[in-house]
Amino acid sequence: MSSFPFLPILIGLFCSFLLLLLIHFLGIRIRNRIEFSQEYFLSSVLTQTKSAQKFRNRLLFVNRSFFVLSFAAAVFFLVSSNNEKFLKQNEVVIFDDSWSMLSSLVDSKRTKLEQVKQDLSRYGTASVGLAFQTTSGRTLPLDSLPHLAPSFFQSSKLFSQAFTVSRSSRLILASDFQRNTYTRDNLKKLAENGPITLVNYASVAGNASVDSVWIETPILLPGRDVNLFIRLQISDKRVGDVLKVRVLQGGAQIGSAEIVPNGRRLVNTQIPIKPQLNEALSLSIQIEESKNRFDNVYFVVLPGSDYIQLSVVPELANSHPFKRAIQEEAGFKIVDQVSEKSSVWLFQPSNSFGKSIIKDVQDWLAKGKSIIIVPTTNSAEHIKGLLKSLGVKGIVVNPSKQPSQLAQPDFSDPFFSDVFEQKIRKLSMPSGTSVLSWQSSYHSILNYQGGSPFLSSFKVGGGTIHLFSGPVENTEFSQHPLFVPVLFQLILDSKSSSFATFSAGSKNMFIPLLNKGEQEERYELERLEQTFLPDQKRLPNGIEMYLPDELNTPGFYDVLRNGLPVYTIAINLPAAESKLEGYSKEELEDIFEDDKFDVTVIQADEVQSLQKELERKPEVSHLEKYFLILCLLLLLVEIIVLRNKKGELTA
Repeated sequence: MSSFPFLPILIGLFCSFLLLLLIHFLGIRIRNRIEFSQEYFLSSVLTQTKSAQKFRNRLLFVNRSFFVLSFAAAVFFLVSSNNEKFLKQNEVVIFDDSWSMLSSLVDSKRTKLEQVKQDLSRYGTASVGLAFQTTSGRTLPLDSLPHLAPSFFQSSKLFSQAFTVSRSSRLILASDFQRNTYTRDNLKKLAENGPITLVNYASVAGNASVDSVWIETPILLPGRDVNLFIRLQISDKRVGDVLKVRVLQGGAQIGSAEIVPNGRRLVNTQIPIKPQLNEALSLSIQIEESKNRFDNVYFVVLPGSDYIQLSVVPELANSHPFKRAIQEEAGFKIVDQVSEKSSVWLFQPSNSFGKSIIKDVQDWLAKGKSIIIVPTTNSAEHIKGLLKSLGVKGIVVNPSKQPSQLAQPDFSDPFFSDVFEQKIRKLSMPSGTSVLSWQSSYHSILNYQGGSPFLSSFKVGGGTIHLFSGPVENTEFSQHPLFVPVLFQLILDSKSSSFATFSAGSKNMFIPLLNKGEQEERYELERLEQTFLPDQKRLPNGIEMYLPDELNTPGFYDVLRNGLPVYTIAINLPAAESKLEGYSKEELEDIFEDDKFDVTVIQADEVQSLQKELERKPEVSHLEKYFLILCLLLLLVEIIVLRNKKGELTA
């Protein structure tokens, strides 16, 4: 933004003072020699003219002061009215550089962001006085626009105090105004504090994108067919359209399916795949559609083809529902000892246990691993003591063990995101018996209808305790359809090689590490020979990475340790960016229908565009002519006063 134009004011003041000096020294101030025959006559003249001369002097001072100010104002308005840089200095242009701006305009092969950059580039040198900013917080010169790439990390600056305080500048905001980002309250907050022009690049056509991906088995096994489940999110109602979904590995197609949405917003499909190697799978899921090619690729890394080993100590009978469910899954392997190779420990003591078990549990959790604890009536007191020694307080043994019905699961909880193929609104819930209770936990997974916990998680010593409130054997819960998915999800949460797929919407991601020594190393991200050095935070069982701002492309990234790749992860667009649902021009106008808002809404098309709004010259009142007339009148007053003074002296 250009600074206030002091130069025209200084020029005006200098010229006005120069003119006054010319008036003063070029004979307007009159001196005559007058001789008086007697001193009495001199005293008489001085007495008569003293008051009149004092008035004239004050009048001349005020007159000349107004003249100086009027002449300076005339020069100021004369210069500034012809200076477009000054006219434009009170306009701030902010354009949206989020990923949704890469979607296509209606009936155009050009994306929204390309159109915005073209509109700004056409404005050329006339825009030199404007401040070009982006919604991600970047300030850019005009010549850098052709190379601008969208950003994952949208700044909250637009709706923060920087722009919501009272301002005199006019804000020009060019965006596709996605409903997920621009709420009605946020838009009103911007408009309440100053004039604003909204240039709407929203398109009518929505898009289809991948909402989530999961597999029907806990892990992949070499040479074994497995169904890959894909949930599509469709942001407009489509009837009759056919969407083709392809699954690619290394550029080669390994599966496909065709989907007819028929007006549905969420559509599930399954594609059989057959992994051949004992390693993680990096898959690209492509959606072929005719309406919009935005966000048509989803990247996912599936866990390596290997079994998950569980330690079951003390040993359970083969008829126990836990053991029976685990043995029926080929991806799980049970051992009857606490083994380093095990990912999770299933602990259900029937009675008391020794101090060695307490030490083993402490060591287990210190390694960042998980333990599933199932109390029985006889072991409740002992488990309470174990948990107290681990630092878990507030555990109470229930004297009354009456069965209670479980409440509906919270399907918005990420724990249940992959449990069911379809979200069930009403599920008939079983009853359970509680021998332990507690008030708070790290994560409440299942509760009774009264609100007391049935299954919760606690973070202890870098590891995780999954605690049931009562026995599971010979209960309704062990026969319920929810039992096996919940058990498998507890086991999968304990497996460090889970899906390495992240959304760029959250700036941080967790990378599990099995070896404590690995946490001391420095990790980098690499894609297509471009290396990024993210900020890192060491945790007991891994590291937390914070994605750098310059990372702005979805795809597969290698996690490097000492320059060598150790993991492959997938980073996708933020979920909010995938859903194209923008406001129309009429909807934006309805938001600001109140007269108190100074808002102009423009639909970016061939007739009206951001370019036309930028080229619009503000209405300028040419005040310089009025100040020049005032200067002439003030000069006339000075001439009259001085001539009158001259006449009196001559007389």
